[in-house]
Amino acid sequence: MSPAISIARGTFAPLQLGIATAELVEQFPTGRLEVVQGIARRYVWFRNGRIRAITSKVENERLGSWLATRGLVNRKVLKEILINKPRSERLGSVLVDRGLIDRARVLQELLTLAMTVAGRMVLLEGEYEAESGQQLPSDAFFLDAAPLGLFLGAARRVTDTGHFELAAGNGRRWARLAATAAGRDGAEPLPLESQVLALLDEARTLEELQAAAPEQAQDLARAVVCLAAGGLIGFTDLPVRSIVVEERAAPVPPPPSRAPSLSVPPSPMPPAPPVAADAQGAAPPPVAPPPLPQAPAGAEPAAAAPPPMAEGGDDASRKDSKHPFPPANPRLREVLARVTAGVAAEKAAARSARGADASLLDVRRAEAMKERAGELLEGGSHDAEARRLLDQAVETAPDADSLVRLANLEAANPARRHLALDHLKRAVELDPQHTGAWMALAGYWCARGESAKQRRCLEKVLRFDPRNEDAARVLAALQLESAGG
Repeated sequence: MSPAISIARGTFAPLQLGIATAELVEQFPTGRLEVVQGIARRYVWFRNGRIRAITSKVENERLGSWLATRGLVNRKVLKEILINKPRSERLGSVLVDRGLIDRARVLQELLTLAMTVAGRMVLLEGEYEAESGQQLPSDAFFLDAAPLGLFLGAARRVTDTGHFELAAGNGRRWARLAATAAGRDGAEPLPLESQVLALLDEARTLEELQAAAPEQAQDLARAVVCLAAGGLIGFTDLPVRSIVVEERAAPVPPPPSRAPSLSVPPSPMPPAPPVAADAQGAAPPPVAPPPLPQAPAGAEPAAAAPPPMAEGGDDASRKDSKHPFPPANPRLREVLARVTAGVAAEKAAARSARGADASLLDVRRAEAMKERAGELLEGGSHDAEARRLLDQAVETAPDADSLVRLANLEAANPARRHLALDHLKRAVELDPQHTGAWMALAGYWCARGESAKQRRCLEKVLRFDPRNEDAARVLAALQLESAGG
């Protein structure tokens, strides 16, 4: 007789996913947790009380879209690979075999992607369904982390754009919790977080904590969010999670196929490194990848072509001959500068005005817009609608990936190209080591003949990504040109 499968369903409040996961992995030795937040579906895979993988059905949280958005893989090349590769082959392995990216960088990006997805999950409420007995998919990136330690580390990596205070404030009273032994591993507080724990000898609100140390108001909001994500503190008025547990017979497996399996088992990976942070709880910059072997000597230098700002063809060949940018007429340039400054000022004022009134509902709507925009871009025929959705979403919940996507769409349209610069600057402010943003900025300045600014962007990329071949190739060509070669 097939063993019974246990299923648990329920809901969780913002910042409580770590606690819910820790409790569930104690009940189910091996299984899968499906997390539903709006239209997003993500999965946490666990075995023997440890999280082994995080996967997602959100398009921009898959490895191919992630690498393309970050400027590490050409989107057209990626599409060709996805169409032609056998289903049994892992995308990362194919990219490495073709020499498009090195193995160490793929592993680093997979870990960063998993932690980014975990950080997005932990901030919002949602529903879950846990099912015992589910085995880790063969193409998943292998993790080895305790639930509370993983979600604490993920929260520390999240860029705070004002939503930390929304999640931790609003009069919620916080109190210390005794984290479960199974999930506590790795959930150790940083100095500022330890100070918050000491202040919570009795239940307090974030506003009361900030009144005691007004100079650290924003850092205290981050500390409260991280402590809650790690299961060290919780709401005193936390709603009781509705949990329904049932059992059913395991499905009878289909008869084995006569053809040999081509599935590639996951390569064992070392445990995820601990996420270091400074005394204020701020997330560290990503670790630069190890150096790769040097390119063979004697390679022919490439021409100083600008890195593409958007997939989909050379924009200049379509419209720039009729509509040069910037306009040659000085009066038109002056008018355009005033319009651009006015748009930027209006958006900044709108962001400021909405800051106090924004809510977690606004953030959820913005994330849904980003996901829908990703689906439209994947279809390839709704760029205008995707741009409109992204433009709205980044006003409420900006992140570097979405800002770069938006800038690429604007750069492909001569009438909106002047707006791309503001979004790219915001992207590198949020993520100073975002390769795609810096490469797009280099392309922006190249298109305007600003070779010095283009060179600085490329040098910036090579400082944190010294083996980026595209940046090194274009920079070498620029140096040859400046030397008269």
